[in-house]
Amino acid sequence: MKKSLQRKEICVYLAFLAFYLWMAAQIPYTHDDWDWGLPVGIQQLVTASLNSRYVGNFFEVVMTRSEFCKTVIMGFGFFLLPLLIAEVVSKEAEDKLSVFLLSNILILSMNSYIWRQTCGWIAGYANFCLSAVFLVVIYGRLLRVLDDTLADSGKFSGKTAALGALCLAGQMFIENIAIFLFLAALLANGIYWLRTKRISWEYLTIFAAAGMGLAVMFSSSIFRSLWNTGAAVDGYRQVFINSETNLSTMIHQCLQQAKALPFRIWMNNRYLCLAIAVLMSLLLVQKDSAKTWRKDTCSVATGVLIAFLLQDVYLDSRMGAITSLAFFAVITGDLLVVFGDNRRKLMRILVTWISPIGVILPIIFTTELGERLFFTSNVLLILFAGELICACLQTSEQKHRRNALLLGIAILLMTGFGRIYHAIGVAKVERDVLIQNAVAAQAEEIHIPRYPYQDYLWYPEPQITERVNFFKEFCVRRSVKSPRPPKLSSSS
Repeated sequence: MKKSLQRKEICVYLAFLAFYLWMAAQIPYTHDDWDWGLPVGIQQLVTASLNSRYVGNFFEVVMTRSEFCKTVIMGFGFFLLPLLIAEVVSKEAEDKLSVFLLSNILILSMNSYIWRQTCGWIAGYANFCLSAVFLVVIYGRLLRVLDDTLADSGKFSGKTAALGALCLAGQMFIENIAIFLFLAALLANGIYWLRTKRISWEYLTIFAAAGMGLAVMFSSSIFRSLWNTGAAVDGYRQVFINSETNLSTMIHQCLQQAKALPFRIWMNNRYLCLAIAVLMSLLLVQKDSAKTWRKDTCSVATGVLIAFLLQDVYLDSRMGAITSLAFFAVITGDLLVVFGDNRRKLMRILVTWISPIGVILPIIFTTELGERLFFTSNVLLILFAGELICACLQTSEQKHRRNALLLGIAILLMTGFGRIYHAIGVAKVERDVLIQNAVAAQAEEIHIPRYPYQDYLWYPEPQITERVNFFKEFCVRRSVKSPRPPKLSSSS
């Protein structure tokens, strides 16, 4: 029976891997993928003329030069993210499968605004999605400092060195993640020392790697320009803090920026928030030792949240920030009731619950609020949801039913995404053939069809003259060399 169960689990994992590899093959190059795939991309990588995201930009350069590499990197990245989340939060095989399925469901039900700026755009994927893979590995190791049984990390080992290398690479994707991971590593070392009165080679190595990566990330002249003038890259990047900013102005601007964060962190993906609220309700029902009035109060409040999340009104409401803060407060109260009798477990799950705020908070000093920045906070919320589902339904029979339900929901979502990306893939192949034929024939003009389902792609058509030129040169380099790229036009 156990071997049969293992075979079934392997089949499920392989099915998801095959699906993600197929989906990755359908995703076309868009927006600045075109210039990253040209010599200008190598120049931007080497000189850090746009940013210091060396590792993310390296993956982007590789993926824009090979469809095969793009498919493999994106496909395995899609697959590894929920798999790693499952490894971090669960110990038993059935729980790991539950967390894996739930994570896939919550990723595939992500807000399309976030999806198209990350998963549907190769440059966005290279930085925001791959960085989340690295973050889950390192942050998962750091969270172990809060476990009930804290094992001594022992002497420096090859595994420790590998974690340090992963951390160093992971620091060179996104600025706010680099800051968050450095502070998390510092805190983990402090907690380990307080608990054991010893140093941990593992945590110390991660902290050192995080510090080195942070130094490299902010070594670019761009950040000197931001500090001196408040702007860089011809005004494309801006911050509220520079050498001439007075304290009152800085506080005012940061508070203004912070107003938008609650809604974007929690309520911007109602399915994720709904899953968290439902899981908390299940845990409250199972809780027998809590005082009745506390349990009843939390149950009513969580029920109201679930009813509200099933509505669409909050999406356009000016009260979105207040509603989001209420959501945060209610779930926090639920956690105190459910896990209050296990101090160590409560501490770990509260840290996991608060971490999406920590990873986003550094952006209050900038003018950036693009939806892609919130992919990481969504991933950490999914990690939190994984912690909750592992605490639910402890018997094997319940877990079996739970996994069957989750698998059914995941299959429905995969079917929907399969339909969407099949249509996108068909259009991609048609466009590639038209471009190749036009370049080979040195045609003066080419008329290419538009992509369907553009909500799942980021700027799939050239918007400005510079992008048109990059697009044409990129397509020529990938087809047949021609001194005269055809004039571009597309159907409406």
